Amino acid sequence: MLPPAASVRANIGYIGEHGVYDRMTAWELVEYFGRLYRMTQSDSSSGWTIFQWLQMNDFRDVLRSKMSTG
Repeated sequence: MLPPAASVRANIGYIGEHGVYDRMTAWELVEYFGRLYRMTQSDSSSGWTIFQWLQMNDFRDVLRSKMSTG
């Protein structure tokens, strides 16, 4: 069993202000982090559902560098 802090860190991600992520779209980021967390292809298809549920389809193809960080 992981200590509480390690358990939290295992479930948190971080996207820095600058870097390779700026050249990725919102959808590419969802796919990328899904692969890092070893999500299956069927799991990652739920990303489409999440974008629809959050009403964020307008942002799906926007580059990370063009999104607000505030």
